Amino acid sequence: MRKLTRWPLYCAALIAVLFGIPIPEPRQPDATSQKVALVTVQGLANALSVFHLDVGRYPSTAEGLRALVDDPGLGYWAGPYLRKGLPQDPWGRPYRYRVTAENGFDVWSWGSDGKPGGRGEATDIHVAP
Repeated sequence: MRKLTRWPLYCAALIAVLFGIPIPEPRQPDATSQKVALVTVQGLANALSVFHLDVGRYPSTAEGLRALVDDPGLGYWAGPYLRKGLPQDPWGRPYRYRVTAENGFDVWSWGSDGKPGGRGEATDIHVAP
């Protein structure tokens, strides 16, 4: 009996193939966006580490991530440290940055909701050295 209930699905797939209709694949866009944001934040942290090696300090909070692409007028700046300019997070917002006494810096995205905190797709993506 189970084989008989699948025939409409097979017919629909055959028609889609014959007429070139794309068949959507199930995806988890929010999980993918979270992964993209994490990889990007890690890349920004790496660029900040190279900046620190060249200049002797991290960019100030006021200089922000912009110091990775535009020379803030520091003597040993050897950038740009990002090939394609400053990225935005997968939700179209700039990544956040601040200097801290404990770790040196924090880089983060506030997730899909753009607000601190959150769960699931709205979870903050945060990296510190």
